[in-house]
Amino acid sequence: MGYRMEPGANFNARSTEYFLIQYALAPIVLRHNTTEDEWVLMNYSATVNPFPAPDLTAVEEDLGGKLGLYKKTRPPAEAGKPQPPR
Repeated sequence: MGYRMEPGANFNARSTEYFLIQYALAPIVLRHNTTEDEWVLMNYSATVNPFPAPDLTAVEEDLGGKLGLYKKTRPPAEAGKPQPPR
């Protein structure tokens, strides 16, 4: 599962927060700085409002702890095509 923080965030400075969230979600693996995952956990802890993510669609914007669950938006050309099983 992808993991994103607000644009410009310093991952090294906030890595403790990342590892605590990773520990809580195990065995799911969070991958920082990836755009390949279909599901993304957004971390809004350092912002007042959710930041824009035009490539994602909100599934649940408030999981508590300023975390939100998002799903990658398929490009319009792919939206009508049947998807292979995963």
